Amino acid sequence: MEIDVNDQQNLVSVWVANGEREKPSVLAKLNELYKESKEKKYMVAVFHSGQQDLQGLTSDLLCHNRKQSAAREVKQKSRGVQR
Repeated sequence: MEIDVNDQQNLVSVWVANGEREKPSVLAKLNELYKESKEKKYMVAVFHSGQQDLQGLTSDLLCHNRKQSAAREVKQKSRGVQR
């Protein structure tokens, strides 16, 4: 588990690996962190490692975004020609 505290944004980010999810010590630490953060009025964001292929999913997302961007460019250019 990795904990990052951002005092400027009143934010605590917690990164939990797959092997740590169910460990009683990790759950106890999270509960303690929630309590402390609530008293300080900090928001806690907990991120759990996924079980899917990060590289493949990231590649798919980037390809999708690039196609969307290209489609917008074509649409904008076609609007410019019609005027």
